[in-house]
Amino acid sequence: MRLVDHANCANENDTRNYLHSELTAPSKLRKEAGSRDVEFEILKALFASFTWVSLPPKEMHRFYDPAFDEVRYQPSFWNEIQARAPKLFHRDEAVHLLVVAPSWAAQFNSLRSLRDALLCRVRDSYQVLNNYGFLLVLIQPTTIKNRDVSWELSADVALFGEKHIEQPLDRAYFRHEKIKAETLAHVQALDPKDAHFELANEGFTYRDCFVLRRKGSEGLEQLLVLQKNHRDETVVPCPTCRSDEVEGNSYPSLGVKSWECRNPLCPDRSKYNRGKRYSFRGLSMQEAIDDERNDIPTEFVRKWRRDVVEITSHAEIIELMVRHYSIFRTGA
Repeated sequence: MRLVDHANCANENDTRNYLHSELTAPSKLRKEAGSRDVEFEILKALFASFTWVSLPPKEMHRFYDPAFDEVRYQPSFWNEIQARAPKLFHRDEAVHLLVVAPSWAAQFNSLRSLRDALLCRVRDSYQVLNNYGFLLVLIQPTTIKNRDVSWELSADVALFGEKHIEQPLDRAYFRHEKIKAETLAHVQALDPKDAHFELANEGFTYRDCFVLRRKGSEGLEQLLVLQKNHRDETVVPCPTCRSDEVEGNSYPSLGVKSWECRNPLCPDRSKYNRGKRYSFRGLSMQEAIDDERNDIPTEFVRKWRRDVVEITSHAEIIELMVRHYSIFRTGA
């Protein structure tokens, strides 16, 4: 109540004046209005929000949600989507840790054989990990024939991890014919049959690399963090109005499908009447943020924000995995 007493809210007259000024001279258009009727778009967005105060959310969901079930209805969208699409929530293989130890590397007599064995494990981990899960690769000081190959292995893991799946991709944004034409215009000796422009390379998303200095141990270790963002076309209804009138919007990051709500009366339409945009990964991250059990101590975050981190034991890496790359599962 003390905060309410000190709140200085805009009065009704100021609100009306601001609304009228936006209708006549919109202030935050990303590009020129052109032939768009911006005033009408703003009014439609306002009307959509207005409709949602006329009835309780459950009754609005009953109207817009084609899969509405009176008995199974969940006020929380997060609980609702877990019941409808449980496969999105599988977390039996959420985090993997792969350790390249000198004792393991010693069994290989060449860099090539060591690299092949390591990258096979990276590939196998991608196949097993749950979507949006993480692979952490700890590379300890490794020598082959008295030569340190640790940094070469690190580069190999990052490059192979991101590109190891090669297959045709039938998506409008994959313009392989244009890429082919522009490449051949500059590299005329290239044989298109050998280049395989029609194939896309996919795999892990590179997230981070920590250089570790462990007390009592010589040399530096590297900790690579890769995330599996595999394209998933499972339709996720709008988290606000729960309509399935959605369409694929874009891929805000590699492999992460986003959606845009097309319900003209969704209350989360933007100021200029653009549909709500969201992704399952984004919803999952927000749910984790809202659950205080996922809070990470400030000092721990500060320590691992550095590129070079001093640790006392490998137990701190396990703690990093649990705190940063796993979440408490809430709801159903």
